[in-house]
Amino acid sequence: PSMLKAGSLHLIWEYAQNPAHHSCFINVLCVSPEVFQVILDLVEDHPVFYNNSNNAQVPVQIQLTVTLYRMA
Repeated sequence: PSMLKAGSLHLIWEYAQNPAHHSCFINVLCVSPEVFQVILDLVEDHPVFYNNSNNAQVPVQIQLTVTLYRMA
């Protein structure tokens, strides 16, 4: 797939909020918003998403979104 742009992320969240647009969410990430939330709940507390650096990591929700997009 082409590169997911940070400016496009808001569209994905909008797709997730409106059941009429869930098919768009699925087309982008290949999972439903409900499945996305289950995966997020399972991984969000894992230590790999946190560090003690002065450079904070991107929020887990965004890391998961990019990962699913790239795996599609």
